[in-house]
Amino acid sequence: MGMYSMDAASAFEKLRAEERFSQVNDETLRGLLLRIVKANDSYNDTLNEDDYYDDDEAYDRLCRVAAEGGADLDTAEELVDAYMEINDEYLEALGLIEWE
Repeated sequence: MGMYSMDAASAFEKLRAEERFSQVNDETLRGLLLRIVKANDSYNDTLNEDDYYDDDEAYDRLCRVAAEGGADLDTAEELVDAYMEINDEYLEALGLIEWE
């Protein structure tokens, strides 16, 4: 797990606690989240110190990876939205991002 990504296990627990994605079995959801986290880490690794995190570009990459992992397009988009939201909360709690 990279410095700027909530790990897949924590994301899974948070989504299950919120009773989200009940239509997706546990094994599939864990696998999709692992793919999403790895893709997010990979995207972050491409950024230089002065670059900014482009939400749109990251969203497109993460959706593609989730779809390649077997999620239908609607589920992939919904899952990536949820992950990006909880990851932002995680980063904010760590003081790694601030909203202007």
